[in-house]
Amino acid sequence: MLARIVVLAIYGFLIRLLIGLDLVRHGRRSSQRALAGVMFLFAVVALWQALGTLATGAPADYMRPDFIQSSVLFLYMIFVIAAGLFLFLLLNDELVGKLEDEAERDFLTGALNRRGIERALRAEMERSGRHGEPFVLGLIDIDHFKRINDTDGHSEGDRIMCEIVSLAVSSLRPYDYVGRFGGDEFLILLPGTNAHEAFTVAERIRHSVTVRLPTVSVSVGLTARLRGDEIPTLIRRADEALYRAKQEGRNSTRLG
Repeated sequence: MLARIVVLAIYGFLIRLLIGLDLVRHGRRSSQRALAGVMFLFAVVALWQALGTLATGAPADYMRPDFIQSSVLFLYMIFVIAAGLFLFLLLNDELVGKLEDEAERDFLTGALNRRGIERALRAEMERSGRHGEPFVLGLIDIDHFKRINDTDGHSEGDRIMCEIVSLAVSSLRPYDYVGRFGGDEFLILLPGTNAHEAFTVAERIRHSVTVRLPTVSVSVGLTARLRGDEIPTLIRRADEALYRAKQEGRNSTRLG
């Protein structure tokens, strides 16, 4: 009986400890950190059960009163209730987060919608200003998109937009952003990137479009954040660079 109780208690201690450490390492929400705290306390109780049983011995059977086993059972009941509560809060947080993410996604392309990309832009502008890191904003526009819709139909236009978003995402880093800014125009955000690096990224996107979609091309306007820049200023410069790219023959990238 003693060996069985001690082995199970130590096993429970290790499992709960590992769960708590994983929640601390990957948890971003307060409910995840709270659940990690419950798991650590749960692990301490299991360790106390193992040490207490070794010190006082195991009961002859579970029907007889025993201080260690009875107190552990009582604490287990409390921690199960607490863990259930925090697990419910965690699932609720994840559901809310998923709904918020869906509310900021363009239903057609899967990119961020106007609301989502503008929120990301504000956050990255604040971070860039706070840490003094470089930041580049780009506008991507599909050349002659109206002609594509008129000639091949809106379904083909939709397919092309989805393809371009997919190509853009595959050319960006996990922490870069791409969002549908309006119509066939897309905004890309490149934090921690200077103008030269951003130009290389934009050219990679542009080239991949011409390879995957030989009859389609895109024009790109880029601008790097300068000290004191506000969001409207940054967008205006990128738009001016995009306009130059279109005026100078399209299917090209310009810096503003």
